[in-house]
Amino acid sequence: MSVDIQNIVKNLHPLEIRILLQYKKGDELTIAKVEKELNFKPGNGNQALSWLAGKGLVSEVRRETAV
Repeated sequence: MSVDIQNIVKNLHPLEIRILLQYKKGDELTIAKVEKELNFKPGNGNQALSWLAGKGLVSEVRRETAV
């Protein structure tokens, strides 16, 4: 199955685009880091990273539980 890159790029949300333009492959991102550095509203970092993960453009390498 080939990935239609043009279709993926055409359908990126502006928040996703900002993340992709700001960071490079190998950067470790957290919701807090993205929201702070890109001045996202609370919750927007989580949503944008979730969308990117769903498209296979970012992947989760670990998950930390905060209590």
